[in-house]
Amino acid sequence: MTLTGTFGTTLALKVAKAFDLSDGTVPVADSENVKVWTITSGTGLDKANLIFVDQRTVAASTNDDLDLIGGGLLDPFGDALAFVQLKGIYIRAALANPSTITIGNVANAVPVFGAATHSLSLQPDGVLQIVMLSATAITVAAGSGDILRITNDSGAATMTYDIVLVGANA
Repeated sequence: MTLTGTFGTTLALKVAKAFDLSDGTVPVADSENVKVWTITSGTGLDKANLIFVDQRTVAASTNDDLDLIGGGLLDPFGDALAFVQLKGIYIRAALANPSTITIGNVANAVPVFGAATHSLSLQPDGVLQIVMLSATAITVAAGSGDILRITNDSGAATMTYDIVLVGANA
């Protein structure tokens, strides 16, 4: 499989203020200040050769543990995935979710946030996006750092989220 494309964020922000005789507008951030990763297929700096894309549901008060090495994750063609480096993460909580989802806080966690107990909560329609362009990026280690946990914080409702993981197998 050959993987190519872009992974990034568009950012165009400005502040405006009305004055007596005119309006003032100042751009404070734009896409020129944002790194968009142009992916070339392979391993190493700025390269990736694995992608996982899915819309998933998590039952009330349960976890969805994604094992990035040997955990049954499949690429869009049905081939098994085994990440060694994780370079791009995109997670979007569904707008219809009645509560938050939490990412992280699991033993053997992929070191996205630092320690295994660290986590981040996403409100409905919230997005987490991380891009790491170095050759090693986020190291995925079998048995000690290969689980990405998504927790349903609702005690009564099913939650839905979209996920894209981009990385390399070496």
